[in-house]
Amino acid sequence: MKGVPGMFTATLYAGAISTASSALNALSLVVLEDIVKKKVKNLSDQDGTKLCKIIGEIIYGCRPSVKYLDKYI
Repeated sequence: MKGVPGMFTATLYAGAISTASSALNALSLVVLEDIVKKKVKNLSDQDGTKLCKIIGEIIYGCRPSVKYLDKYI
């Protein structure tokens, strides 16, 4: 059964990446809905989509600094 361990590893990796992607998208949408839309009343759907993508990129960019926050939590 050659290749089965590699397929198993790839499946685990794909599941982990999918979960991380879903969490990132959910977090950026929560920030948009709960914080930004309360401040900006007339935000169109197109502008909201662009802003949600920008928020997601900012959150993704801050990801490496999380390991230094353990002493503050």
